[in-house]
Amino acid sequence: MANRVVVPEQDSVVVEIEIAAPPDRVFQALTDAKQLEQWWRSPICETTAWKMDPRPAGKWGFETSPASQSINGVNEYKCHGEILDYMPGRYLVYTWIANWRDGHAANNIDPVAVQHWNRPKLWDYLVSEKLLRVMVVVAGVGPHAAGMPELDLSFSSPAALSSIAILVTDGRVSFGNIGISIGHLVPEALDGGALGSVRTGDWIYMDLAHGELQVVRELKRHKGFRPLSPKDLMNRPDRRKRMHELQRQRMDILPSIRLLLDHVSSADAGVSPLNKLS
Repeated sequence: MANRVVVPEQDSVVVEIEIAAPPDRVFQALTDAKQLEQWWRSPICETTAWKMDPRPAGKWGFETSPASQSINGVNEYKCHGEILDYMPGRYLVYTWIANWRDGHAANNIDPVAVQHWNRPKLWDYLVSEKLLRVMVVVAGVGPHAAGMPELDLSFSSPAALSSIAILVTDGRVSFGNIGISIGHLVPEALDGGALGSVRTGDWIYMDLAHGELQVVRELKRHKGFRPLSPKDLMNRPDRRKRMHELQRQRMDILPSIRLLLDHVSSADAGVSPLNKLS
């Protein structure tokens, strides 16, 4: 039985299906090109080619013969993408670019031409295809630094910005906030969390399967990106200045409240008193 959830603001359909078969057998049917070609078919059109390279950065795709019906004027369907994350028997994450999507730049994109685009053009394309999001980082508002105040990120044009923005903070997010939010990151910035080292313009890789966020840098000699090491993040020159500023702001809190905040646990432990105050 399949459970479907349509999420309009994320332009997605989430489907959960229970299959009466061993996980390894199901996963094989999802990653073996010959098996995919057998069950990924429809009486409307026949699949003529299937490729699947199940590994990170691997490619997948399929093509069909002319169909008995068309979508947006297309009756020979082509779809391709790249494997973003992969763990055998557990999960397979990939992009999906189809030639029948109406009004999207992906319809006529030449993969070779993309390599010669300037950054503004590439940025516009990634945003329009919802392949790139802007991360708004609010660090230094965790329980020890500021008592974890409620954050409400408001935009002057919510429909435009909330669709591409993600709020990430070591504090608490308001239930009224619009868009994707990730709160209560631990350790918080004041306690040595890497969130306090993030700079404007950083590229962030989100690995939701493992609950990790990584700052990555573009490789100049080789294509691709590489995560910054924890040591490199913690040694950024502006981090020390930020920590001094957090300590200074903390002195504006009433001494009795600061004493209370000194004796509470981190967000993942419930922000509970660690020991009795004397």
